[in-house]
Amino acid sequence: MTRRSPGRALAALALAAALGACGYRTGLVPPELGETVAVEFFANDSKVRDLEVELETHLTDAMNRMVHAPLVAPAAADYVLRGRITTYTRRRGIRSPDNVVLETGLRIGVQARLIRRRFLAERELAEELVAEGRYGAEAGYRLETFQGEAEARARALRNIADQIVMDLFGSLAYESEP
Repeated sequence: MTRRSPGRALAALALAAALGACGYRTGLVPPELGETVAVEFFANDSKVRDLEVELETHLTDAMNRMVHAPLVAPAAADYVLRGRITTYTRRRGIRSPDNVVLETGLRIGVQARLIRRRFLAERELAEELVAEGRYGAEAGYRLETFQGEAEARARALRNIADQIVMDLFGSLAYESEP
């Protein structure tokens, strides 16, 4: 049986307190602490109804996971994500030796931009483009799987949302570093 000295326990506790107080954070942070972010509903140029609603849900989730800034309504935000869903296509599938389609997939394309909003005077608003980009994802599914296309669509949209947040807010994180 070993006995631990109280000095070691106190040293470990002091080290843990010092590391916790050093200000270390993970995630993407806007340049000025206390700034707010928002996601506007994206336009939907695809023929798939309510796809923008699904994308907004995934974007909001990605922002909550990766960006350390309060998420507010677009009208009150300092940074706003805007964009449009440009494409939704189904790809050709994999066929069996008997020419039966077994597996297929889909592709989704999105354009997004990050806008910095500044309130100059009462009721006067200036908007500045911070970053923009094109994003896309592809996901496959087996035809025999129940809800296969819906699950593939959710995977692709989640992937696109993560790409958008990491790319557009990552540019802010680099901008704010000395």
